[in-house]
Amino acid sequence: MGSVEVPVLMYAGKVLEHMVTRQRYWSIWCMGEVLECIGMGDVLEWKDTGGVLKCLDTGEVLKCMHTGEVLEHLDTERVLESMDIGEVLECMALAPAHQLISSSLCELVVGRGTHGPA
Repeated sequence: MGSVEVPVLMYAGKVLEHMVTRQRYWSIWCMGEVLECIGMGDVLEWKDTGGVLKCLDTGEVLKCMHTGEVLEHLDTERVLESMDIGEVLECMALAPAHQLISSSLCELVVGRGTHGPA
């Protein structure tokens, strides 16, 4: 609550971390198939084909530059911010281990609220 913690999620050479405060922790299930933001219930489903993260609720498309750049909205070109608190997610490349994520960019579809992969 008081101190700024940076929970980190690592998968296939990528790191997804929070850049602001709040109690949000990302957990990874089953080889990166599902990412869950614990404390909010945001669930992202990992589609390893082409490196796509899809949520089970809304469906905002973001692009990831895959090189330590922030995720941006494809339509608004703004930094992805949590609709509740204004957190910023940053995606960084860390020596692509399995290269399940496309080396140029990956699409992320981020939604909120729903819990449990289809």
